Parts: sequence; structure tokens; C-alpha cells
Amino acid sequence: MKKYLLLLLVLSLVIHCNLRASHIVGGEFELVYLNGYNYQLNLIQYFDDVNGEPGAEDVFTDVYIYSKADNQFMQSVRLFNSSSTFVPYTNPECSDARLITRRIFYTAEIQLLPTLYNNPEGYYVVYERCCRNYTISNLANPRETGQTFYMEFPAVNQGGKQFIDSTPVLFPPLSDYACVNELFYFDFRGSDADGDSLSYRLSVPLNSTNSGPDPDPQPTPSPSPHPLVEFAAGVTVNNMVSGNPALTINKDGFLTVRPNRTGLFVFAVTVDEFRNGKKIGQAKRDFQMLVIDCDAGTSPTATGQINGRPDIFSGISDEVIYFGKDDDKCMKLFVTDPDSPEKITIKAIAVNFEADMESIIPTETLITSSPRDTLEFEICLPDCPLTKGPAIIDLLVMDDACSLPLMDTLRLVYEMEDSGNKEPYIVNNKNIVNVNMELAETYELVIEGKDDNKDVIFLDAQPDGFSLDDYDMSFRTVQANPGEIKTVFQWNADCAAFDFSEKNEFDITFLLTDETSCPTNVGDSMRLHIQVNLPENHKPNVYSPNLQETSVELRIGEILNFALIGEDIDNDDITLEAIGQGFELADYGINFQNVSGNSQIGSSFNWRTNCDIIDLQDRDLFQFLFVVTDQNICGTPKADTLTVNVQLLPPDNNPPVITVRGSGVVTEGDSAFTSVAIGNQIFFNVIGTDEDNDIVSLNLTRAIRGNDEIDLDVFSFNFTPVRAVGRAVSQFFWIPSCIFLESEFRDSDIKLEFVTEDEACFNTKSDTITVVFNLTDKPLGFDEYLPPNVFTPNTDEKNEYFWLPNLPAGNCANQFEEVHIFNRWGVEVFASNNLEFRWYGTDAPTGVYYYQVKYSQFTYKGTVSVIR
Repeated sequence: MKKYLLLLLVLSLVIHCNLRASHIVGGEFELVYLNGYNYQLNLIQYFDDVNGEPGAEDVFTDVYIYSKADNQFMQSVRLFNSSSTFVPYTNPECSDARLITRRIFYTAEIQLLPTLYNNPEGYYVVYERCCRNYTISNLANPRETGQTFYMEFPAVNQGGKQFIDSTPVLFPPLSDYACVNELFYFDFRGSDADGDSLSYRLSVPLNSTNSGPDPDPQPTPSPSPHPLVEFAAGVTVNNMVSGNPALTINKDGFLTVRPNRTGLFVFAVTVDEFRNGKKIGQAKRDFQMLVIDCDAGTSPTATGQINGRPDIFSGISDEVIYFGKDDDKCMKLFVTDPDSPEKITIKAIAVNFEADMESIIPTETLITSSPRDTLEFEICLPDCPLTKGPAIIDLLVMDDACSLPLMDTLRLVYEMEDSGNKEPYIVNNKNIVNVNMELAETYELVIEGKDDNKDVIFLDAQPDGFSLDDYDMSFRTVQANPGEIKTVFQWNADCAAFDFSEKNEFDITFLLTDETSCPTNVGDSMRLHIQVNLPENHKPNVYSPNLQETSVELRIGEILNFALIGEDIDNDDITLEAIGQGFELADYGINFQNVSGNSQIGSSFNWRTNCDIIDLQDRDLFQFLFVVTDQNICGTPKADTLTVNVQLLPPDNNPPVITVRGSGVVTEGDSAFTSVAIGNQIFFNVIGTDEDNDIVSLNLTRAIRGNDEIDLDVFSFNFTPVRAVGRAVSQFFWIPSCIFLESEFRDSDIKLEFVTEDEACFNTKSDTITVVFNLTDKPLGFDEYLPPNVFTPNTDEKNEYFWLPNLPAGNCANQFEEVHIFNRWGVEVFASNNLEFRWYGTDAPTGVYYYQVKYSQFTYKGTVSVIR
């Protein structure tokens, strides 16, 4: 047992040491109903296998559940890593070593007790993790950005009854890369086990609440609101992947973009879950898109021809093709592709009706052998009409281009001759039956159907947006024979059993069909509209006790806080909620908890404005609707609204201050001065500080010599622009050369302008300092130079030659040229243009010799004695 505990401790230490690493691609939660009040809670995390650290894969995760109404902590759940698999490409042949993603699956079974999870506002589950990929292109600082995984789910007990819901099983992960300037599309749709409707939208990804230079990699998950990521300059939720079009998703979950630059881009998709028109949950997924340079090629071309007919058709056409009952309903589909060889596949999509059309498409994949090669597919339409009037089918012809197939669309619009079947009918059909019911009244409707062909007929009830069982509506068949049927619909509008506060009107369509070979004989229908009359209900009231005006001016950086009260004199249950006109409160970091209660309820509005999530150019006027609604079950719900307008103004901002500090640098006002000789190094620190603790940047902007501005690249300065919060520091380093002196190597003044600028939103300020260098030529260096004055070329291998060690190479004005040696009669015995010359005194007799070292504008003279 002790060995086991020691092993577990070592494993925990290893895990902790590897927690903080670049690896997060994205992910989401799932809550799956099992039985009773038992659920399976899943966390799916997508892991970057290229840029991520393997040690960052966790053995388990701890997630927290909170109440939406008041952010009350409910429970924590430990999820264990049960699998880790690679996400496959749509076309494996398009795989790229830059994009390898793993799907890590964490799971546990939990129990959601109805005595705890019964708040009508619902609940949310949260997990926080660091770190996202360091290479993300559309974040300001991806290295210091984490992710909050977030999902909302409804109460498991509502109105005294069990409410069963499995959250959406989210769409497949994005497995492919996109190509620059090529259309990228992906079906991001998920599924819902309960048949709830799902609506998709792009949203700003959530950051971790513990981000920064040294974040806790797995902080305790915090309640709402959660911070948003900081996008790079110019990036918003509308262009998280820029292009034409930029990244977008329609409400049905189809993602499209034509990206205009390469990079790795993070984005988020929020999925709202609705049942009977009411939002009951929300799932959120973060993910990444890799955009690379690639040649997608040219789309294939498709044409079609109906068997036995001469016309060739192509593209999107509205021309209707007519078929008789006995006509051949097959056609040839011809395909060419200039990028041959290419694998060609066919897909059929029903446009104006609901049906699976894959059965009419040949299953084989054909390959073009050359650009002139034409592939031929045979497609046969079903004998039965697929819809009343013309049916529209799109035939998609797709190649196997990377990363997604290129395609051509051939539209087939056709209509078939009627089969001759007589449709069944509802006896004395009124088409629409309008009924007004009083509370507790029972209503009964008898419906009779007939068919003159004596076919077997069916009568179904199709409620619009609700279930018959939810309201205990009865619909039963009392008589059924060939060619005739009789049914009875019955309902009691019991106010005690059913909640009419949200719905008191009901539409039911009764559809009569016969049993024929073709499904398009839709028969007859009748619609029943029921309105339940509700008693009078007094309007509730909403007000703020401490908000003086309903029009408020607020500077960014300030806090707006006030209370809201909702009251109802009928002592009904009431709800109080805040609505942003044209925006989501959470998108702007606004904290307001919707509340419910009886008679009187209250909540607080709190908005700590900041530049990270506010763009005054996009929106500076915010209108809030505070709505109190009663929940009078037996009366028509009523509401009251308090409208508050908030005008946002730019923040107050103190300008940053720039200073220079370094040895030998003297500062006077907005300038600093220093002197330096050519060849010596200059270094000092440039410091930008901001008392508001804004993000500040430092930059070297101009260089001037004399009166002329010089390109900064000419000087080869060593200075790195920096950007930091509150205080930015960067060192300047330079070793000047002769070219920066004035003509004839006279002293020169170099002026450099350094600028610090803050990033206060919409009120940016800056400061500038000029640093003046007085550049001088370095001394020639002969003042203390003591050369040798004797040598002995006598073959004893000691002091065999004459040279001038450490002879100055010169400066800008005086460069070494040559050396000459003369005997006492003035005859030159040696000459060299090498600074490191050697004179061995060959054939030179003992005596004194004279030498001259010539520079550009100076001659150094001396004597040396030869002793043999």
C-alpha cells in the first residue's frame, strides 16, 4: 500500500510539472441522460499534437457546477480520462504534418437530485485550463491565454414534474485545414437526442479567469461572468478568421469562410437549445482553424442528358423536365476534370422536399485519366412523384481536392404525370375550426374521413410546437374500415394541471392519407385552433430604488451599479430579467442575475467597463430592458419594463512618460545628451511608464543627422520595440562607425526620437524624448606608444626581426597606409603596407636605421638599431 501511495505521489508531481503547456485546441461539455436522475457528464478536449506538450494531457479534471440564478456553487465532479484518439481528416490523403489533433475524452456518471436541481433558471458547468497554443494568430497574447469550458443545462424537476434533457451532442470537430483565397466549408451541425431544436452562432472564446504571465494551469473554476479572450488588433467576433467572406456560421450550423491570410485562428461557436420555442440550454465549443498556402486546383464540370432525349443541360436551371407514367426516368451524367487524374463522387440533395436521395446515386467512385476524359454515371429517378408539383434535386459532382473537394452542381427540375389515384377527404371539412375554451371546460371533436377507392386510410393528429401528451389531449380511432375512418379528439383545459402562462393557444392539424404506392398523395387536412380564455391579471411593476436617471453617461473604466426591484400585487410568481437591445450582456462583461420568486424580488446590475470588450466605434449607446413578468397560471401573463440607456464615453487618461537612463547620459527636459567616440559602444535603457497601468509600447521612430532624416536601417541600431502593462523597458545598444561622422571626419550630432504610447481605448496618449549623441573620432593612440628600438638578426633565434607590436591601425581620419625603413644615408632598405610587417634586416650591417609609419594625414617616425 505504501508503494502504491508513493507511486501516486510521484505521478501527481509529474502531472503538476507538465500542467502549464501549450496544447489546447478547444472542446466542449456533454450531459447525457441515463435513467432516473442519473446522467453521464463528458468533457471533450481537443489537443494539438504538433505544438502541444505530451505531458499536458491530464489524468483527470475537476469541473464545477453553479446555479444560473445566483451563481451558487452546487457541486464539483471529477472526470477521468477514458480515451485519447486522433481526429481523422475528411480525406486522409490530404493530411498535413502541421495539423494533427487528438480528441481526449473525460467522463463520469453523476446524480442530479430533484431536491437540489429544481431552479427554473437552470445551471451551468465550468472547467478552466491553461494554455492555448502559443502560435495562435488572432489573439493579442496567446501564451498567456487559457480557456473556460462552459455549458448550460435545465433543471431536472420543473413544475413538480421530472424534466428530462440530454444536451446537444456537438457537431464533429474541424478536422481539415483551409487554403488561402479558397472557399472552405464545414458542416458543424450536432444532434439532440430529445429532438430539441438547435440554433448556432459565432461567439467570442472564453479566457481563463487566472490568465497572465504565470497562470495557474488548472485554477478552481469560477462562477459567471467569465472573461473573454483578448483579440489581436482589428479582430472582432465578426472576423475571427478574416476573408471574403470572413468566418461565418448560419443558424443551422453550416460554417463557411474564404480566408485571405495564413495562420492559426481560434474561434467559438455557441449552440442554443430550444424546446417548444423556449431556450432550455446552451453549449459552447472553442476550436481552431489552420489556414495554409495550397493549390486546390480547378472544379470538375458536369452535364446531364435524359435517356432518349437530345437536350444536354448543365448548371443551375429552372427549366422543368416532364415525365409520363411510362417514360424512361434514367439519365446520363457526364463529368470532366482538368486536374486529372481525379476521383469523382456524386451526391444528390433534395431541395424543395424532404427525402434521402442517395439511393438514386451510383455508389462507385470513378477516376478521370486525362483532362479530356469524360466519366459517365447513370442516375434513375423513382417511379413515384416525390412532391406535389416540380421536384428539385441538386446533383453535386465532387473531386478529391485538398483539403476539401471542389464541386460542380447540376440542378434537375422535373414533374411526373399524376397516378390517377383519388385522394381521401374529410367529411364536411371546415378547413379551420376555431374554438374558445373556458378554464376547466371539456371540448370534443369528431372527425370522419372517406376514400372513394376504398383504400385503407389513416388520420393523424400533428400538434404545432407541442406534444399532445404534455397537455393530456386525447385522440383515438373509434371506427376504421376500408375507405372510411372515424376519430375523436377530446381535451379538458384544466388550469390546475397545465401552465397556460406561456402558452394558451394551440394548433393541431389532422392529416388524412391513404395507402397508395406513391407517397405524394397527401390526402386532406383540417386545422383545429384552440384558445383558452384566461382571467384578468394585474400588471407587475419594476423599478430601481437608487438609479436617479434612466439615461446615464459612463466613462470606460468606471463602474455602474444599481438595484432592480420587481413587484406583483396579485402575489403571483414573477421573474426579473435584463435584456440588451441588439447585444448580449455577457459579451460585454455585464453582471446581472435573472431571478424568480413570489410577490417581490430583486437583483443587482453591475458593469465594470473596460477596453478589452468594448469598441466605441461599433457601439457606444447601450439600451437595457429590465423586464418583470408574472407567471399567473390561470391568467394572461403580463410584464412591465424599465428602460435604461447608457452612453459610453472614452476613459480619462493620463499620458505615459518616457525616460532614458544610462551611464554618461544627461537628461534635460524632453532631451537627453551623451558623447561617444567611434568604435565605442553606447547603451542605455529607454523606459515608458503609465500611472493608469495601461498597456504601453516603446518604439524608436526617427533618426536625424544634422538636418537630414536617415533611414533607421542604415544605422543598425540594436533596439527592440516592446509592449507591456504599466511599464515597458528596452535597452538601446550601438557601436557607431566612421560613416556617421561629418565630412572630413568632423564631429557629428545624431538625434534619435523614442516614443511611448499607451493603449487607452479611444483616448490614446504618448510622450517623446530626443536622445542626442555627440560622435567624435577616436584618438590615434601614439601618446603613450613605446615601440622596440633594437633587434639582433644573428641567427640565435632571439629578437631576430624588427616589428611594431600593437601599432595603432588608425582612426577615421588617419588610416594606416605603409611603413618605410632607411639607412643613415637615406637609402630605403625596407617597405611594407602590412600593419603587422616583419623586417629581418637581411644584409643590413650593424648600425642605426630610421623608419617612417605613414597614415592618411600623419607620419610616425622612429629609429631602430641593428646589432649583429
